[in-house]
Amino acid sequence: MKRTIRDITTITLVTLYLISMGTAAAAQDKKPAPVFYKLEFSIFELQDGKRVNPHTFVMSLQDDDRNGSIRIGNRVPIATTTKEGATSYQYIDVGVSIGAQLRQTETGLLLRSNVDVSSFATPEQDIHSSNPILRNFRADAVTVVEMGKPTLLNSIDDVSSNKRMQIEVTVTKIK
Repeated sequence: MKRTIRDITTITLVTLYLISMGTAAAAQDKKPAPVFYKLEFSIFELQDGKRVNPHTFVMSLQDDDRNGSIRIGNRVPIATTTKEGATSYQYIDVGVSIGAQLRQTETGLLLRSNVDVSSFATPEQDIHSSNPILRNFRADAVTVVEMGKPTLLNSIDDVSSNKRMQIEVTVTKIK
């Protein structure tokens, strides 16, 4: 009988210990609910100190480090010739591609972004040109953003003109 009481007591203590460990682990694993944000990317060129050719792209993201993306543009066929003399086509993307991740840190809201902008080098070119010449800007940035205020992510000189491309983002909390 003493042994049975001792066994029951031991089982009870072990069970209570395991329950308390599980509760403590669950409390540690519990993360705050993700917060949603609106990201407004502004891409524009500066020419003689004035903003020209502005474009705005908007996405919503959580602050949980997941990827968000926007892609708009055309797939342009480029004719190539095989060794046998046959024509085949290779496609290139022309347009805007934006990728972003948000994460809340001790120092603030951290934004990782990559922006790729490509276009025809001259307006008279179109998707029917056999060998189009393309302009391309690619920028990656990691920065802490201030809520509700435009943050300059990148400023890039166009090496073939007197223009400068700038990329800004404004982040606002969605209620």
